[in-house]
Amino acid sequence: MPANPSLEGYTEAQREQLARTAHQLLSSPEVSRETKRLLKKIDPNLQFPDVDMDERFEAFKQEQANKEREREERERVSRSNAEWESACKRMESRGFKVDDVKKVMTDRGILNPDTAMDFMANEAKLAEPTPDSLSYTLELPEHAKEIAKDPNNWAKREAHKVVSEIMRSRAA
Repeated sequence: MPANPSLEGYTEAQREQLARTAHQLLSSPEVSRETKRLLKKIDPNLQFPDVDMDERFEAFKQEQANKEREREERERVSRSNAEWESACKRMESRGFKVDDVKKVMTDRGILNPDTAMDFMANEAKLAEPTPDSLSYTLELPEHAKEIAKDPNNWAKREAHKVVSEIMRSRAA
């Protein structure tokens, strides 16, 4: 926009129309703030106290929000560092090396250092031996050799013995 806008090329009616339109835009509650903001974009030297106050307030709110985010991030990092230091002390007290636990956490996708230490402790344990009472020994029958030689002949002889015993028990 030119530094010194001129209305010389306008008729009196056009100038009156511009004045009415400007008055309506600046006095209407629905559009006055936006109109003033647009006018300030064109000429930053214009001063509208209500718009200037809004801009300062918005800048202040943004600055405060940024400070709050930074503070929360610092607190989160601080808590995280304190938790890690505590975990490192627990690792040492349980006899683990920090680097070994970190490697297991990375390799196995374990997020919790205590879980990683439990995993390492259980992995190092040997399985308990199975008690002998649970084992079973298979014993072969007395006639295993005869059965292996000729199973049909052995079955016939055994059947003959059983039939003979039944006949004797009926006769007696």
